[in-house]
Amino acid sequence: MNEKSIKKRLNQMEQKSLERILKLYDELGLSPEEPLRAYLQQYIKKKIHRYESEIKFYERKYRAKLEDIKKCSGDDFDFEDELMDWEFAFENLKFWKNKLKQIGI
Repeated sequence: MNEKSIKKRLNQMEQKSLERILKLYDELGLSPEEPLRAYLQQYIKKKIHRYESEIKFYERKYRAKLEDIKKCSGDDFDFEDELMDWEFAFENLKFWKNKLKQIGI
């Protein structure tokens, strides 16, 4: 069995599994939307918590907010590396908060 046929088979299995799940939801008179929304909320909230924690770590470490630290310049590689990580956390926090709003929270 080659890679293409394996992928096709997996896709068929996933499709059949999804069809069985949707059929069960229908039989029980349930909507799959609520469990999916709840799962997404939980997943996104975990991401938000992760990045909030990371930001708080840097704020405690440097006793400053990101905006204030960005004004400082230097040639310290470790500091610059942490600054990039801090900015990454800040941008991802905004991204995930926006995703949470998109699903209606």
